Amino acid sequence: MNENFYTKEYEVRYYEIDSKKRLLKSSLMNYFTDIATIHSIERGVGIDYLEKKGLGWVINKYDIELFQEGYYLDKIKISTEAYGFRKYFAYRTFKAEGEKGNEIARGNALFMLIDTEKRKMIRIGEEITNAYGIPPEETNRQVAFEKIKEIETVHNEMEFQVRYTDIDTNGHVNNVKYLDWLIEAIPPEIINEKSLKRIKMDYMKECLYGETITSRVQLIEEKGTRAIKAIHSIINEEEKEVTRGETYWR
Repeated sequence: MNENFYTKEYEVRYYEIDSKKRLLKSSLMNYFTDIATIHSIERGVGIDYLEKKGLGWVINKYDIELFQEGYYLDKIKISTEAYGFRKYFAYRTFKAEGEKGNEIARGNALFMLIDTEKRKMIRIGEEITNAYGIPPEETNRQVAFEKIKEIETVHNEMEFQVRYTDIDTNGHVNNVKYLDWLIEAIPPEIINEKSLKRIKMDYMKECLYGETITSRVQLIEEKGTRAIKAIHSIINEEEKEVTRGETYWR
């Protein structure tokens, strides 16, 4: 067994689906978060270890490709790999498969290690990198992430207030909540008539309890395909961008 890999099966629950009984993409991201957390616990560098050290992981970037829908009561196998480390950053990959081995989704994520008191990045030590048993020649592997463009025209926006239930163990908004906020600004006819095929997110600044944020979107229809590319931006009360994203709908 490779220590840098971990696999777990999930059954899609009723509270994890939309009106068409499809697995919510935020629920899929929750699976990714859960398995990464469990993997770290199994390797001895999980939540309790980090709390004792005054450390925490925060996500910096996400890129998820979606191939098939998951549905209510489906059993989905989620796999993750601690892919590599570089100074302050950790790269992790994910894969979701159906019961017949069909690929549902794959994703890449970039994490930063922070000092939870100073809220500053901190270099990842060997105690953490060694815990995953990555061969020395592969420790520095990286995943490339495409740059997300800025919004040029705002076609729709929604305002939200950060709730207590949005907060994670690091004291800021859980990364999955941002995806919900992005999608909420998409017109319902796009969500109901098309399938979400890709999610790219760039987390730029943390949000805290009680803040008011605005989710803005620009919609671009690709000629000849009727596919929609949505460019997203989440803005805080000070008009500073906290998250940027792109979603693709076909």
